[in-house]
Amino acid sequence: MKGSIVNSISKAVYLISFLSLIFIGTQFNMFFSMRHTIIENQKIIKMENDFYHIFNNEVEIESCFLNYTMGYQPSSKKITLLLAENSELIDEFIIKYHQNIIRKHANNLRQNHLNISTGISKFLSIEKNNLEKEMLLKEINETFFINRLLFYEQQHQFEIAYKKNINVIKNVISFKLLTIILLTIIILLIIIFSFHLKKFLTSKISFVQEKMIAYSKNIINNNFEQQIIYSDKDEFKGIFDTFNEMIQIILSQNSEMKIREKKYRYLFDNSRDALMISSLTGKFIDCNPALLKIFGATNKEEFTSFELKDFSPEHQADGILSSKKASVVFLKTIETGSNFFEWILKNIQGKCFDATILSSYIDIGEDSFILSTIRDISKEKQEKEKQAQSRKMDAIGQLAGGVAHDFNNMLSGIMGAAQLLQSPKQNLDKKSLIFVEMIMKAAQRAADLTSKLLAFGRKSAISSTSINIHKIVDDTIAIFNQTIDKRIKITTIKNAENFTIIGDNSALQNSFLNLGINASHAMPDGGELVIETRNLFLSKDYCEMSSFEIKAGEYIEIEFRDTGCGISPENMEKIFEPFFTTKVQGKGTGLGLSAVYGTIQDHHGVITVHSEIGVGTVFNILIPCSNVKAEKKQIVETVLSGSGKILLVDDEELIRTTGKHILEEMGYQVLLAENGKESVDLFREKFAEIDLVIMDMMMPEMNGSEAFYKIKEIDSKCKVIISSGFTKEENLEKLKIDGLSGFIQKPFRDYNLSVLIDEILKKDSCKKTC
Repeated sequence: MKGSIVNSISKAVYLISFLSLIFIGTQFNMFFSMRHTIIENQKIIKMENDFYHIFNNEVEIESCFLNYTMGYQPSSKKITLLLAENSELIDEFIIKYHQNIIRKHANNLRQNHLNISTGISKFLSIEKNNLEKEMLLKEINETFFINRLLFYEQQHQFEIAYKKNINVIKNVISFKLLTIILLTIIILLIIIFSFHLKKFLTSKISFVQEKMIAYSKNIINNNFEQQIIYSDKDEFKGIFDTFNEMIQIILSQNSEMKIREKKYRYLFDNSRDALMISSLTGKFIDCNPALLKIFGATNKEEFTSFELKDFSPEHQADGILSSKKASVVFLKTIETGSNFFEWILKNIQGKCFDATILSSYIDIGEDSFILSTIRDISKEKQEKEKQAQSRKMDAIGQLAGGVAHDFNNMLSGIMGAAQLLQSPKQNLDKKSLIFVEMIMKAAQRAADLTSKLLAFGRKSAISSTSINIHKIVDDTIAIFNQTIDKRIKITTIKNAENFTIIGDNSALQNSFLNLGINASHAMPDGGELVIETRNLFLSKDYCEMSSFEIKAGEYIEIEFRDTGCGISPENMEKIFEPFFTTKVQGKGTGLGLSAVYGTIQDHHGVITVHSEIGVGTVFNILIPCSNVKAEKKQIVETVLSGSGKILLVDDEELIRTTGKHILEEMGYQVLLAENGKESVDLFREKFAEIDLVIMDMMMPEMNGSEAFYKIKEIDSKCKVIISSGFTKEENLEKLKIDGLSGFIQKPFRDYNLSVLIDEILKKDSCKKTC
């Protein structure tokens, strides 16, 4: 049986079905044949009974008639009734049965009966015996004899019909018996075939079972190399071929899976983010090296030996117990599939840090896990806090700059008027001069206060000269040695090889003094102040991450380190804010550190602070280095005289009045304008006479910048000085490029103004001469 098993079974089923249909058809045919034969027999029996009934009546009539002729006669009436009754029976018989032979015999019988009936009637009507009556009796007896012959003939016909039906029944029964025998033989053959098929299928199934078990064991042992060889071309071959193809697919997928596993393992182990896999109960299962690093673990075994509670402080930032909050975030991860949240973690050494955690619910096979991606955001939060602090400082700086602008305008008028009163031309007595000097000192102190505000707000202009930082440190220490508590030890460590920068000597020295004085106040019982310098190279990445506007390159770091009481965490965020101070009222303005912050920003540098209560505070300042050597200039404060016509433009009447007198004292002729529009109109009218324009920056109707460009359109060679309580450095740079001659910060001394005017006019005179 090498062929298809399904085909063999199908053929057997088809054969059985066909034979069954033949058997059923044969049975139906035999049934109908038997039924027809039985019905025919019933008809013959009925016909025969009816015929016997007629014949019996005929015999009775004959008997009665014979008895009547012999003198033992019944009444003639009875004979007449029997004749009539039989006549009716014969007519009914002829009507009921239509077979030709029966009909022919019945008709003959009726004719004979009519003859008998007529003869008997006639015989009964003759009263005397005579020859006619004897002849008639003879005829009647002959007719009775003929009837008996007809009956015998008909009985023979009945017997022939019976025999015919019996033969039919015998044939049907024989055919049925033959069919049963044939079907029995076929069933026996099918049974034999079934046993043979069962044996074949059992052997096939056993073979398949053995092969499958053996091959399954190979698969369990990861042995996919062997294939099932099956040569028979039946349904099992398709199964084995499919199984072999499946194994090849498994081999291919297994290979791809190993590749993917290696790839994902590589990605998992080499990810910069810390990755961790834990069970739904919180048990650690796996982690990557990045996670070991942030938790301070040496290997996976050490890490997985800990529990989740070991890596969290008792409470989170919102005050909720870590254990209680962990249950909530775990449940949310399971319900929603993922959860992103911030968390305070604790490493093995016990140090806490801020982190973001992205937890994902994953299914691997029949098991479920939590995959957590952890990022240490401590530095990012610090940077955000620095940026927020920087934005807050900028906002406060805008306010400080605005206040300083209006204050400087008032101080300019006050100092200008005081300087005019100090002039010998006013011929004041000594007492009055003392009062004027008091006004000048108060104004100067106020000017110093506004300079601190402007330095904080990065609104004041700084001088750009080459400076020796070590020289400033030495000068600062010399002042400290004369002013601070002798119990404070001052140590300097000069490790910087490049100590030259470009900046403002006075501003930086004030910053260093502020830091040193603050350090001394933090050590009321004595201590140590260390000032150390070193060179650093800041990378581009570091500069981009910084909240300060700095560029990559070489920097000098100046570190002020004290052993004082330290700064509390709640005050650390506020120490650079203006007017913030921890000193008692009247002991500090709160502008010292804010001024330092502004000065360092003006020098394109960085200032940071680190402090610990009871240990001390460290301020680190970074300023870009320069290769230009520092030069020292000697300045003699003598008001310089000059000549020419100057247009003074300012919206403050006090400044216009005092400025006019100061300039006239210097020898200049003065024209006044109270806003930008008026100055442009006046300059257009008299620009040929005007040698210099001194203009405020912020004015109504038309500001100084707009007026500057209008005046330049009228006379491109006109000399213009901007005088302002504050202005942005970038605005001044643009004006300088477009022809601005100079800038002077309000409030200013008459000496500074005279030097600037003299320098600009002499330069212009030199150009004309040349």
